[in-house]
Amino acid sequence: PQSSQIFQRFLRDVSRLAYVPIVIGVHAPADTISSFQDNMAIVEAVAKKKKLLEPRSGEAGVVKLIEIPDDHANSDPGRQKKKKYGHNYFNYALLDESSERVLWCYLKEKLRTEACRREELEPRTP
Repeated sequence: PQSSQIFQRFLRDVSRLAYVPIVIGVHAPADTISSFQDNMAIVEAVAKKKKLLEPRSGEAGVVKLIEIPDDHANSDPGRQKKKKYGHNYFNYALLDESSERVLWCYLKEKLRTEACRREELEPRTP
């Protein structure tokens, strides 16, 4: 119960990422170290807040969760003989040749087509 309350407060705070034009989460459903469900909740919180901002800003922006397939969740080098936790896909998603297909092509396209900066920034709270 207490951890759920803390996570709900975190979701309210992290939803401020909605002011960033492009927000992309990358996660593997097979990951047993960090929760895929938590990552989905984060992306959903940001998307919900971004929808509320659309009428004011005139921009929809992008919020997306890229799912790493189970067969690549343990693809980082050095993990072949170790226990598989589904948490070793950093190279696959961000650095290796595969990352172009997984993330970078999508991000480059969105950077070409989406607004680079929101005109209206979040009001500061005292």
